[in-house]
Amino acid sequence: MSTPHNLRVTLDFRNLRIVLNQEKKSYVLDEAIPEPPPADATNAVKNKHKKHMDDSNYIGCLMLATMCPELRKDLEHLEAYEMSVHLKQAFQQQARKDRLGYPLSLELSIDLIPHSLPNNFSQFVMNYNMNNMEKSIPELHRMLKTAEVNIKKRPTQILNVNMGKSVKNKGKPKS
Repeated sequence: MSTPHNLRVTLDFRNLRIVLNQEKKSYVLDEAIPEPPPADATNAVKNKHKKHMDDSNYIGCLMLATMCPELRKDLEHLEAYEMSVHLKQAFQQQARKDRLGYPLSLELSIDLIPHSLPNNFSQFVMNYNMNNMEKSIPELHRMLKTAEVNIKKRPTQILNVNMGKSVKNKGKPKS
């Protein structure tokens, strides 16, 4: 029995993640290569950028080597992070179609995400809708992870009610 193409790619991607986690290079799949540092940047900053580029090139070649020729042809011009984003988007759509029996448009999929969030994301949803943001699913996911961190950092607001007592003289010494 043959494995469906999208399942095989998903399993290959999970195996790749396992290897990259061991090698401490999985960041390449999650972060785009940053802009080159300025000429006056420290050697540490320049070396970090070069390492990211080298790791991305190595992992990109590894990814291409394990792909079927059709995918390889479509993705060979991309770096590792871009390949990762492209594959996630393509196979998320395919998996959704397989589960539902009909395709769910990317636009509708993205529109459903904010509506499925818990109430503590209400500020994020309002900003997202007001700014008419059009993001891909991975971009929206990164925004939500950032919002979640900010929500956890936000101090809880406590309403102080003095049970009808006047607080005008609070802090003033009584004469």
